[in-house]
Amino acid sequence: MTKKKNKFIEREVEVNFDDEWKVIKLDEHRYYKRVSGYGVSGVDFLAIHPIFGVVLIEMKNYTKGKSSIPNKIDHVMSNKQNDTIRLINIIYKYYQRQRYFRVLQWLNLDYLYPEEWKIWIQAKKHIDNNNYFFLGVVDY
Repeated sequence: MTKKKNKFIEREVEVNFDDEWKVIKLDEHRYYKRVSGYGVSGVDFLAIHPIFGVVLIEMKNYTKGKSSIPNKIDHVMSNKQNDTIRLINIIYKYYQRQRYFRVLQWLNLDYLYPEEWKIWIQAKKHIDNNNYFFLGVVDY
């Protein structure tokens, strides 16, 4: 039996995830779009696996060759990771302000959360438990 995949195109590269993964292409997500013009730079993909935790994936493609890679590429990648973690925390705080969220949380009915909420909440829990890693891919 073949597993269906979550398929994405990022910088002309096809990126596939098995069904176990819940994936958000961050730059296309409505929450990211609301903050992207304010100095926040997120990773390309936020991927969550029930066992492995969260993977923050950033793909860089420098088509002009190795010489076009910035000297401080490590800082660029680090900023993307930090901003994404900051965004996850902001989204979680936003949910905590929602009455519906608080009632479900208080009644321990988190299975009733909308699917999108579950993804962000899982990401927050994994991040808080240091159950995440950053994958930076540099192509030149």
